[in-house]
Amino acid sequence: MFGSSNILTGFYLNTRDYMAERVSAPGHHYLPVHAGHGSIDDFVAVLPHGRVWGDAGCVVTPNHKILWDVSHEWDLTPGRHSILERRELPRVKYTAATVAVLAKIGAQNYYHWMFDVLPRVHLLRTAQVAIEKYVVPHPLAAFQLDTLEAVGIGKDQLILADPEFHLESERLVVPSLPREAKWACEFTREQLLQFACPGHQEQHRRLYISRKHCIGRTVVNEGDLLQALDAFGFQVVTPEAMTVAEQIQTFSEAEIIVGPQGTAFTNLFFSQPGTPVVELMSPTFFITSTEKISSYLGTNYHRILGKALHNDRYPRNESYWHGLDNIWVDVAHVVNTVRGCLS
Repeated sequence: MFGSSNILTGFYLNTRDYMAERVSAPGHHYLPVHAGHGSIDDFVAVLPHGRVWGDAGCVVTPNHKILWDVSHEWDLTPGRHSILERRELPRVKYTAATVAVLAKIGAQNYYHWMFDVLPRVHLLRTAQVAIEKYVVPHPLAAFQLDTLEAVGIGKDQLILADPEFHLESERLVVPSLPREAKWACEFTREQLLQFACPGHQEQHRRLYISRKHCIGRTVVNEGDLLQALDAFGFQVVTPEAMTVAEQIQTFSEAEIIVGPQGTAFTNLFFSQPGTPVVELMSPTFFITSTEKISSYLGTNYHRILGKALHNDRYPRNESYWHGLDNIWVDVAHVVNTVRGCLS
């Protein structure tokens, strides 16, 4: 086992590069996986005495380097990874169990959990690697526990990783990151629809997603917008206040979906093909995730750009994130788009 003063010596850009160095070493396996249509470069790697550090599932090789492609951090280059800035790591714990890494950066976010974390289970299944335990971030929200159960992983199989987590496994199993691939969307959709609403769903709900309880990206003239949408029979939903099963059920029954850009649009995974989707977006935070999901699942996507307004709850300085900008929308434009979708 490794000592507490174990200092890292660098990184591999790709897991493949590390495994190529150990092609003849006992117990090392690099298993290419064809996860779905258009799938490229997906894999499952088996690392004897591999390690995991932190709640984001940073993978460390026995020769003291990180595997960047499965351990990346937001907006950082490999050489600036936070683990490389540590003078020493927490003392490592050892397990003889075969352990798979599911945790990744951003896993606490509903979108990244559904798109980046759960689909790694599909890679493990396809590679037919038997897993005893799974590393996931701590703490877990109810939706994370429910969706893990839906893909067949129970609480007794979980190893919870906090920021000071450091574990060496006799046999560490590392699936690649899905990179928001179509197969990942399809896997999560199939697994969770079976879990929450296995029967056919009638499309009878006209949904408006409100972000009124969120820290930013709220529609500042939402009252006027809702008054106009009331004539069309819209129901206001705040998905963060719903169980994951309720979200799946609600969005599977949607006739049309309208709302400001945010993680709640992940629930398009469960909508029916052809469903009109009207996303209200700030021009200062232009994100194409919803459009990508729509293209994968065949929903009828529309984007309406509003005006960005600085969120007065936060100071104007260099650290201000434009994802917090609120949005003013042209109500008439939204109404005309909705009318066209429903005609």
